[in-house]
Amino acid sequence: MKKNEPASSFEEISRLEPSGIIVIGASAGGLNAFNELVSQFQNDWNAFDLRNLIHKVHNSKQPAKKSGLEINHNGSTHQVSIEAIPITSSDEGEILLVVFDETGPSIPTAIDASFAKDKLVQQLRTVIDAFKQDMASIVETLEVSNEELQSASEEVVSSNEELQSINEEMETSKEEIESTNEELLTMNHELQVRNDQLAESYDYSEAVIATIRESVLVLDSHFRIRNANRAFYKTFQVKEAETEEVVLYDLQNGEWNIPDLHELLEGLLPRNSHIQGYRIKHVFSRIGEKIMVLNVRKIVQKIHRQEYILIAIEDITEHETAQQIIAEREEWFRNMANNAPVMIWVSQPDKKRTFLNRTWLEFTGRKMEEEIGDGWMENIHKDDVGQYLEIYNASMEKQQPFEAEYRLRHHDGEYRWVKVHAKPTYSVNNTYVGYVGSVLDIQDQKDAEYSLKEAADRVEEILGSLPHMAWMADTNGKLIFVNKGYTAFTGLTLMQVQSQSRSDLIHPDDVEAAYKLRDKHFKEGTPYDFKVRYKRKEDGMYRWHLVRAVPLKDNGGKITAWVGTNTDIHDEQSLNELLLESTEKLRAALDGLPQMAWITDEKGNLHFVNKGYSLYTGQNENEVISFDHDSIHAEDSKKFLSKWRQHLKSGEPIELEVRYKRASDGMYRWHLLRATAIKNAKGNITSWVGTNTDIHEQKMFFGELERRVQQRTYELQEANVNLERSNNELEQFAYVASHDLQEPLRKILTFSDRLQERFYEVLPPDAKGYIDKIATSADRMTKLIDDLLNFSRASAINTGYEPVDLNKTLENVLKDFDVTIGNKNAKINCERLPVIEAIPVQMVQLFHNLLSNALKFVYAERPPEIFISAQNFDSKELINPGSLNHQTEYCEIVVRDNGIGFHSAYADQIFIIFQRLNENKNYPGTGIGLALCRKIVSNHGGKIYAESREKEGSSFHVILPLKQS
Repeated sequence: MKKNEPASSFEEISRLEPSGIIVIGASAGGLNAFNELVSQFQNDWNAFDLRNLIHKVHNSKQPAKKSGLEINHNGSTHQVSIEAIPITSSDEGEILLVVFDETGPSIPTAIDASFAKDKLVQQLRTVIDAFKQDMASIVETLEVSNEELQSASEEVVSSNEELQSINEEMETSKEEIESTNEELLTMNHELQVRNDQLAESYDYSEAVIATIRESVLVLDSHFRIRNANRAFYKTFQVKEAETEEVVLYDLQNGEWNIPDLHELLEGLLPRNSHIQGYRIKHVFSRIGEKIMVLNVRKIVQKIHRQEYILIAIEDITEHETAQQIIAEREEWFRNMANNAPVMIWVSQPDKKRTFLNRTWLEFTGRKMEEEIGDGWMENIHKDDVGQYLEIYNASMEKQQPFEAEYRLRHHDGEYRWVKVHAKPTYSVNNTYVGYVGSVLDIQDQKDAEYSLKEAADRVEEILGSLPHMAWMADTNGKLIFVNKGYTAFTGLTLMQVQSQSRSDLIHPDDVEAAYKLRDKHFKEGTPYDFKVRYKRKEDGMYRWHLVRAVPLKDNGGKITAWVGTNTDIHDEQSLNELLLESTEKLRAALDGLPQMAWITDEKGNLHFVNKGYSLYTGQNENEVISFDHDSIHAEDSKKFLSKWRQHLKSGEPIELEVRYKRASDGMYRWHLLRATAIKNAKGNITSWVGTNTDIHEQKMFFGELERRVQQRTYELQEANVNLERSNNELEQFAYVASHDLQEPLRKILTFSDRLQERFYEVLPPDAKGYIDKIATSADRMTKLIDDLLNFSRASAINTGYEPVDLNKTLENVLKDFDVTIGNKNAKINCERLPVIEAIPVQMVQLFHNLLSNALKFVYAERPPEIFISAQNFDSKELINPGSLNHQTEYCEIVVRDNGIGFHSAYADQIFIIFQRLNENKNYPGTGIGLALCRKIVSNHGGKIYAESREKEGSSFHVILPLKQS
C-alpha cells in the first residue's frame, strides 16, 4: 500500500501474506489518517488496541508490539499480532510502519458458547488492564503537555510585553536617529571647515619645518623616511629622490645603519615615550665625522591611528670641537701660568680676581681661596694700596692696559717692590671678559737703582752736555737718566719715559728686534750698537738713530749700569733703506698673494716670479726669463705678445684674459693678466709689476649666467604678457562689478525710497524699522562694493606716475569733508607737504581714507583735532626697513588725531582687509580703507605703520619715495 492511504477493508490487509503492512506518514496528516483507517475497521477487528498502540509509539518514539488479538471475519476468528515501528525520513518527516501478522489458525464460529464467553471475558480483562495503562500514560502525557502549553502561554504574554516595549523604543530611536542625522549634517560642515584648517595648518607646518635650522626626519612605523626638511639634505649632502620612501638604515648605502640609532628607534615604539638629547657620533663617507644630538618623539595620527617617528637632528660637531679647543686652551693657560716664573692673575669685568698662579701663592704664602675676589689687596703695602687701586680701577673702567709698581708682602713678612703689567682681554666675538696681569719682583732692580744713582750723578754732567740723546740704564735696562737732548727730542722727562711703554718711543716695527739685541748684549755684558727709529715729539715723526751703549763696571768687574747715546742718522739712512725696504716689501707682498705675480725690467724680461707663479707653472724665476714659453695657450700667445710689446712702448697699463697651463694636471685655465709700469722721478719706466688672477670659474659662471639671463629675460617677457592680460581681465571685472553688482542695489534703494514716500506713515512701527534697515544695508553694500573696486584697482600694476603736489591733493580731499568737519567742529592743522612722483588718484584715495578714519573714530564730548606733518626721512632709521632702499630719498607724512585710539597689539591687524576693532553700529565702515592705504603705499615702494594708545589718539606714518626709480 502507499503510505498515508488507509485500507478500505480488512480484506485488503488479509491479502498481504505472510503479513500485512500499513505505512502512516505524520507529515502528511499523521494520526488523523490512522484514525480514519480505524473507523473503517471497527466492525472487523479490535480498533481500540490498535489506536492505543499507535498513540504509545508516537509519544515514546520507540517500537511497540501487541499480541493475542482476535478478529472475527466472515464467521471465522483470526489471531493476529500488531507491531508499530517509528521511522524518520529526511523528506517525509516521521513515518509509522504498522505490521499485521496472523499467529494461529482461524476458530470456527460454532464453538461452544460457554467457551466463547469465558474467552471473551478473559480478553476483556486483558484489554481493560492494557487500557488502564495506556490511559495513565495518556493522562501523564496530557499533564506534561498542559504544563508546556501554560509555559508557552506565559512566554507569549511576556513576548507581547517585550514587543510593546520594543515598539516604544523604536519610536524613541526613530526620533534619536532624526536628531543624529541633523547633528551629522552639522558635523559634516564643521569637518569640512576643519579639513580646510588642517590643510592650511599642514602647509604652515611644512613651511616651518622647511625653515628650521636643525635637520628633521619623519619615519613611519617601519622606519621608512616619509619626509625630510631642507636642512637635512644640506647638512648630510643627500638628495630628496634618494631619501624619501627609503628605510633609514638603508640611506646612503647603509651609512645610517648605526647600532646606537638602531637600538634607540627599535625601543621607542613599544615604550610610547620620547627621547631628548641623545648623542651619536658617526663618520660619514661624504661629510666626515659628525656629532649629533637627537630629539626623538613618537606621534600618532588621531584618525587612522598611524604611528610616526619625528626625529630632530642637531649637528653639534663644530660646537663640540670649539668646546674642546676652549677646554684645551684653558688647561694650557693654567699650566703655562702655573709654570711661569712671574706672578700671573686673572680678573672678571667686575674687577674681582678669579685666578692667581702658583708663583703668586708661593710668593705671598697664602691659599687660593684667601686671594680670589678682593683678598689679594690685603698683601699690598698700606702706603701703596690707595694709589694702585686708583690706577687699577680707572684702567679697568676704560679697558686700557696699565703698568704700576707697589710693595707686595712676601711670605717672610717683608715687603718687596713688584711691577705689574695688565691688559684687557676679549672673547672671540669681541666681548670684554676681564684683565690678565703679570707681576714681576723688581726688588733687586730697586736696590741696583740706588747703587747706580751715585754713578749716574757722576756722569750726568758729562752726558748732559752732549748734543746727542744720551742716557743711563740699570742692569735690567730701565732708564735712570736722560740728558737734555733726549728730553728735547722725545718731549719726555725721565719719570715720563719710565712710565711709557716701549712702543710709545720706538717704532713698533723696531721694538722687538731692538730689545732682543739689547737683551742679548746685556746678558753677555758686551757693548752694542744698532739702528732704530725714535719718535720726535715736535712733529710725531719717526727718525732713524744709531744707538751705541757700553757697560759701566765696578772695581770687581761687575756691571752696575749702561751708558748710551742715540745719534740721529735719519737723513743718511732714509734713502738707502727706502729703496731696500720697498724692494723687499714688494717681493714679500707678491709672495703672499694667492695669484701669480711677477716683475720684469723695462724691456719685459722677467727677473722675479712669486711662489704662486712657480707652483702653478712649475717654473721659477731662474727657469723663465720671458713670456715666450708654452705656459700660455697657443691660441692666446700671439695676441698677448703683440699687445704686451705695444704696452712696453706706450707705458700704459695692460689688462688681458689669457689661458695658462697648470703644471699639476696640464689643464689650461683662464687668467686675468694685469700689469702696471713703475717709473722713476724722471718718468722713465724702470720695471713692470703684474699679476695673473685665476678667473676660470668666473668665466665659466658668467657664460652660464649669460645663458640663464637670456632665458630669464624670455620668461619675464612671457610674465609681462600674462600680467597685462590679467590687468585687462581685472579692468573687465571692475566694469562688471561697478555696473551689474550695483544695479540691483540701486533698485533696492529706489523702491525703499518709494515705500517711505508713499506708505511710511501708514506702516506699523516694525515695518518702518525693516524699511530703514533695507536702506541702510543697501547703502553699506554700495560702499563695500566701491571700496572693493578701489582695492582691486590698487592691486593692479600702475605705471601712471607723475609729479603730484600733495598740498593740492589734501586741499581737494578736505573739501569733500567740509560738512563733516563743520558738524563735528573739527580742527585741521597742516604743514607744508612735498611734491612727489605718484599716481594722483591713489594719493586722493590715501588721504581720503586716513582723514575719514580720523574724523570717524572720535569722542562725542571732545572736538576732533587732526595734525598733518611731513619731513624728509632716512630709511636707515627704521629697525625693520623692509623693502625700503637706502639709496632712495623718502618723505614721511604723519596724520595724527586725538580720537579713541586702539591698543598697540592691533597695529598690524588694522591693515588687513575686513579687519575691524569696533562695532559697526557705533563706527560704520567696511574694514577695507586701511588695507587700501597699505596697498597704495606698497604700489609706490613705500611703507605705512601706525602708533596708538587707547583713548589718546593715533598716528599713521606714511613713508613714500620722492621719485620713482
